Amino acid sequence: MSPESVSGRLIVDDGVSSWQYEPSLHLAIRGPSVAGRPTGPDPGEVTRRYLTAVLGMEEVIGRQTVVLAMEPRSGGASRRYWVDIVTGVVLRLEERDIGGEIVFTSFFTRISYGLNLPAALFRFNLPAGARVLSFRLTGDPVGGPEDLRRRARFGITVPAELPFGYRYAEGAVARRGAATTA
Repeated sequence: MSPESVSGRLIVDDGVSSWQYEPSLHLAIRGPSVAGRPTGPDPGEVTRRYLTAVLGMEEVIGRQTVVLAMEPRSGGASRRYWVDIVTGVVLRLEERDIGGEIVFTSFFTRISYGLNLPAALFRFNLPAGARVLSFRLTGDPVGGPEDLRRRARFGITVPAELPFGYRYAEGAVARRGAATTA
C-alpha cells in the first residue's frame, strides 16, 4: 500500500514460477520462482553478529506477537520484528537507520493459514493490456556474487554484509532480448 509507487504490486509464486505485476508501469514479469529451499540462520552466527532484545508483546492484525530488536554489533541499521507467537511468522518488520528513524516497514494487513490452499490462489490473471516480460534462466547456476556480476556483464550491487536471516544461496542470469537480470 505504501509508498504510492509500489501500491497495488502483486506477486504470485507457486514455487515453480512467479508473476509480478507492477501497476505503475502496467507491466507483468514472469520468471522462475523466487521461493528457495527453506533454511534458517545459524544461531551462533546471529549472536556473534547482533545484539538482540525482547521489547515486549503487541497485537498485530489480531494476533499476539513478541517484538524483537536486532542491532548489528558493528553498527549500522537495526531491525525490529513482530513475530507471531503461535506460528513464528514475522507479521511486521521495521528497519531503522543509525539514528533510529524508520526507513523501511513491511506488514501484513491480513493473513490466513491452511494446508489445503486452492490452486486458484496461485493463478495469475493478466490485467487487460499489460505488457509482459518473460525471463528464463540461462547457463549453469552461479557460484557467488562476484561470478554472478561477471556473467551478467553489468554492475550488481553486493552488500558488504547481509542482513540477519539472509545468506547467498544461489544465483543465475536471466535474459529476454536486450534485457538482462541477475
